[in-house]
Amino acid sequence: MNLAIIRVLGIILFLYLMWRNLKDNYHENDLISYSWVALLSFFAGGRLVYGLINWGVWNTNWTDWFAVWNKPGLSLIGAYLAVFGVTYWICRNEGWKLWSFAEDSLNVFLVFFIFLILDEFVRSGFDLRTGVNILVAIIAFAASLFIKTKYRSFSWYRSGKKGFGFLFINSLICFMLAGVSFWFKDSIIYTGLYLLGGLISLVGLCILGEVFDELMVNLKRNKK
Repeated sequence: MNLAIIRVLGIILFLYLMWRNLKDNYHENDLISYSWVALLSFFAGGRLVYGLINWGVWNTNWTDWFAVWNKPGLSLIGAYLAVFGVTYWICRNEGWKLWSFAEDSLNVFLVFFIFLILDEFVRSGFDLRTGVNILVAIIAFAASLFIKTKYRSFSWYRSGKKGFGFLFINSLICFMLAGVSFWFKDSIIYTGLYLLGGLISLVGLCILGEVFDELMVNLKRNKK
């Protein structure tokens, strides 16, 4: 029962915070629809990828694929990619700006992730690795709160566009998870994927902030 309460609280908080934090900038009905679709894609993507990676661990029966509530097992990478894909698709259809929406909803998703990882932590019998993942999520949430109102004052972030928080936190999480993966001696493929994700986010951050433009201008000045 306690496990169900943790997961239910996470879902309720996600739905409530998504509505409360974004209702002033987005149509409420569209926002509610997105929230439910995001939840479904989160669990479906996370369950599917976990099942494929850990083939045969619990999925000997086809009904196990849908037993999200009863059987532990959720790939946060798969869940993240599924939610991002759905978010991109909905933003295009609704005419929302992807990076603005990603930044507006960032803290809501981080709170949701903390509750879901906490649920996995209890289900796993307080596994150390899962506990470290909770710490990563909490650090990312604290960093997000700190920089959310600060980044527009960064002189090197010329554009000041929304999206800094999302891309920065994305890269921070990826690099921290790469360190965790290396520490726990995971496959080098996982560590490499985390590092690649962090680098992609950093490059995206530089492009969004027109950092490369400023760098090129400074290089041309130095050549003169």
